[in-house]
Amino acid sequence: DRARALAEETRGRAVGSNRELAETADVVVLATKPAALTQVAEDVRVTVADRGLPVVSILGATPLSVIEQAFGPGTAVLRFMPNVAAEVRAGTFCYAVGAALDERTERSLLDLFGLLGELVPIEERLMDAATAISGCGPAFFALVAESLVDAGVKEGLDARQAARLAMTTMGGTAELMRRRGGDAVGLRRAVTSPGGVTAAGLAALEGYGVRAAFGAAVEAVVQRAEAVQAPPRGGS
Repeated sequence: DRARALAEETRGRAVGSNRELAETADVVVLATKPAALTQVAEDVRVTVADRGLPVVSILGATPLSVIEQAFGPGTAVLRFMPNVAAEVRAGTFCYAVGAALDERTERSLLDLFGLLGELVPIEERLMDAATAISGCGPAFFALVAESLVDAGVKEGLDARQAARLAMTTMGGTAELMRRRGGDAVGLRRAVTSPGGVTAAGLAALEGYGVRAAFGAAVEAVVQRAEAVQAPPRGGS
């Protein structure tokens, strides 16, 4: 039922099985929970090999080597780590390329996924760190916005008004940083007058350890991802 509803919404076509999907698609996109990889690969492995289909993975904490092992040697794999802003075509897609993926297919796939946002090549060994910033980042930024809204309400603002202020300010700040080549330090200094209200607010944030908090959050994401990828004790 969900497949039919999605097909109707996107003017696609619902199929009855993973194998049927692989038999009719131009690319297989893995968008399941990582634990489902083995079963999905068993369903479509032969078809993928026979048709020479590329495999795109957005599975969390699942390296290229694991995908290639599941589908067999020589499988062309492109690994993405997107974020939820892809829903509004403003996503961030970190990606790493498997050894068997040819340049022409790589360009074609990047052009396709580039319609949904920004593409950022990442060394696969750094994918967990990139995930902590871009994949988890929307939740972190949402928490910042939520905190600003709560603080604004405490000082007398209406909740909707405070939310609007937080959203537009975050969006405008991101655009300013983009135009400044990502210079966060320069932007912060441009807004902060010596002894002014912004300086007072920044001093409070530093006093409560905002840098350490975000550093700990990124470290926690990386450690959790590494733990998920690690083989169980006694296993291979």
